[in-house]
Amino acid sequence: MPTCKYGCGQEGKYQLKNGEWRCSKSSNSCPILKEKNSKAIKKSWKNDRVCNFTGKTPWNKGLTKETSSRVREYTKRIKQAFKENGHVWSGKSHSEEAKKKMSKTRTQMYINGWEASSCGRSKKYKYNSSVAGKITLDGKWELAASKYFDFIKVQWCRNKKRFPYINLKGKKSTYCPDFYIFDWKCYIEVKGYKTELDICKWKQFPYKLKIWDGKFLIKKGIINRNGEVTESG
Repeated sequence: MPTCKYGCGQEGKYQLKNGEWRCSKSSNSCPILKEKNSKAIKKSWKNDRVCNFTGKTPWNKGLTKETSSRVREYTKRIKQAFKENGHVWSGKSHSEEAKKKMSKTRTQMYINGWEASSCGRSKKYKYNSSVAGKITLDGKWELAASKYFDFIKVQWCRNKKRFPYINLKGKKSTYCPDFYIFDWKCYIEVKGYKTELDICKWKQFPYKLKIWDGKFLIKKGIINRNGEVTESG
């Protein structure tokens, strides 16, 4: 009776192309190989502190050209460790043609009004507006602005239309303001923190656009000076 090639002592139930046997259909299910792979990965983590798995700090914070090369070297060691222990690395990279197709598909989805649930850093909020209907908003300030629009009884909608612009790297990109107010014929962008990229977008925007930042929201009574939403908001 054949036994597992990895030395676990169990019966060899699955024959490989080279004629050898292993105890399970997946090599990772073999207790001996599973232990070897685990030790190899832990050793690689111990020898390279680039990646932070504590959950307290993003692993790529402060990433530089030097640390980027260390990350690539770290990945190579993981692949090699898997290979040496009989595990086939399943990761694969996309061709340039495939990347272009995926980028084109994603852009078209945005143009058609697709909203990415994981997009942005703010928490998502569901709101059923008496004017705009059921919408999803990014953060409390957008939610407060939506309630304010309903309170002052203007005709508005959650904007889904994207507009082309050239980003800071000189590449084509798209920008989607937060709201459109029909009564004002104006787009509204609710913004907490302004960046160079934001300014780049706004300068190229072809229509009337108003930026509702923290100061403006405080002035309107939508939020207080601590940035918290007021009862009226």
